[in-house]
Amino acid sequence: MQIKDIELFLETASSRNITKASEQLSMSQSVVSTKIKKLEQELGYPLFVRNRGGREIELTREGQEFTSVARRWLDLFEEAELIGENAQMVLRIAAPESVYYDYLEPRLIPFLEKNPDISVKLHICDSSEVYDMMDSGIADFGFVSYESARSDIVPMHLYDQSFRIVSYADLPLQNGLLSPADLNPSLEIRLSGGNFSSVSLWREKWFPGRNPAKTEINSPHMMVGLLKLPGAWALLPTVSANALRDLYGVRLYELSDPPKSRKILLLRHGGKPRTDAVALLSDELGIPR
Repeated sequence: MQIKDIELFLETASSRNITKASEQLSMSQSVVSTKIKKLEQELGYPLFVRNRGGREIELTREGQEFTSVARRWLDLFEEAELIGENAQMVLRIAAPESVYYDYLEPRLIPFLEKNPDISVKLHICDSSEVYDMMDSGIADFGFVSYESARSDIVPMHLYDQSFRIVSYADLPLQNGLLSPADLNPSLEIRLSGGNFSSVSLWREKWFPGRNPAKTEINSPHMMVGLLKLPGAWALLPTVSANALRDLYGVRLYELSDPPKSRKILLLRHGGKPRTDAVALLSDELGIPR
């Protein structure tokens, strides 16, 4: 398996169309199809389901899981290429979307203004993938919503993240607060990914035995259209809820009985900073060396 095979797979997975992928890759459709089949044979499982005509395709379950592996593989290859090419001034950061807006972006922008020679590769993903990237050495810093003991990875508690309800619907309030009892669990647009143990406990308390969600999505910003369904609502980290209110005009509701706040942790590698860029950002974030 070569890096060009990974790039071909990711382009095909993105376009979901053999014709479009072949145009982007400057290859014939037959070559793209042949390379995909060869990759599937090498892996031992199907990556795509071909629809009628063989051009429109969908990812299989295995293909969906392989996508994240392929992206990490590509990141690792790019990191290897950076060795000897001013890698001292490149930062690789992995973080969930809500943590990026809540904590990282307000600090990263002034940091880059002060350090114009530093380049940043930022990967937005769920906490489990952040740990994978830290374990693989692909990321210099990671931000996660739960702690997991890993060798050579040092966690640091940053802050606690609270939750709010967002909806376009006019939900009933009691003394300015929304009771979970007035929420219809079948109308929830659930934010998936990360670690939401406190949210799971909250759901079990208020909606026992009715935990499966009809609709799940792992990006707050991408759920806006779904929230326009009649009565739809979502439970989000407060920073994400505020962003949807400011950008899309959704309503925010504070719960009378909210889930417990979740801890947000910063992950770094143990020992001395691996690069000059890591050392500079460590100082900016107040991380002890």
